[in-house]
Amino acid sequence: MTPTIKDGQYVLVRKKRAYRYNDIIVFQYDQRYYIKRVQAVYKKGYFVLGDCFNSSVDSRTLGCIHPKNVIGCVFAII
Repeated sequence: MTPTIKDGQYVLVRKKRAYRYNDIIVFQYDQRYYIKRVQAVYKKGYFVLGDCFNSSVDSRTLGCIHPKNVIGCVFAII
């Protein structure tokens, strides 16, 4: 699958109280920022996957993303 957001594009992000399945979120992990799609919501965090499944660093590697690490939800791609 091809990525939804390509290198060089900008995103506008909005903070929400809760994120749902299929939301694209921006989060920080080990002082790096990631943009991934929410696949499952658990009490302890979000399970996220990248659109480019075979080459993505996502919850399969990082584990569930804690809600305090989420910057916001992408609502526009420029």
